[in-house]
Amino acid sequence: PQTFFYLYAFFFFLSKVHGDIFYAVAPGNYGNIVAGLYGWKWSLPVNAFITECTQDLKLDATGKTRLNVDTTPFVQRPWVDPGSPSNLERLEEVFQTQPLMLRGLIFPQPVSEAEREAACKELFLKYGIFANGETAGSYASAQKYTENFIDKDSSVVLVSRDHPALTGGNLGSFVGSFYGRDWIGRICGKIPVLPEDLQRLLEPILPEKKI
Repeated sequence: PQTFFYLYAFFFFLSKVHGDIFYAVAPGNYGNIVAGLYGWKWSLPVNAFITECTQDLKLDATGKTRLNVDTTPFVQRPWVDPGSPSNLERLEEVFQTQPLMLRGLIFPQPVSEAEREAACKELFLKYGIFANGETAGSYASAQKYTENFIDKDSSVVLVSRDHPALTGGNLGSFVGSFYGRDWIGRICGKIPVLPEDLQRLLEPILPEKKI
């Protein structure tokens, strides 16, 4: 489903962009990155995906993208829940078959806690945008990457998946629910409020008849 993010964003600003396009995405469980690669395979114009460094996706000593690959063959690994697929294995498959493509498209950046908080504050003060921890980390990553590799005609698309008023969300092992609305309130001095239409989606639906 995340593939829709990239296609929607591209068609939204298609007539406004004339240079290179970069997407800043949170690592999470790597679903956003895999979805972006799917979009790229479907001819989505993209120059790079920028994300945070994680325990498995990081930069090596030479500054190149490195993925911690499980040496166990796929056929010898235990079965996984199809409702919760391993996006890391999907990245492994791409990395093993086309390592140069992965290193040329995905650029993880290390982000400190101070940089994450500064990014959250800047998005609020400069653009009026509330950003949870994973979105703020993506923004900080984009700032660090693009300060040396982007020109004035290029554009960065900041992908924000969860509404900032939601405290949890699938933020992966690196960014937890600690970076939700309370964290935003501490940094920005204001807590984001969930819109009424989203509040209705969270209300339980009671059955009219019980079997």
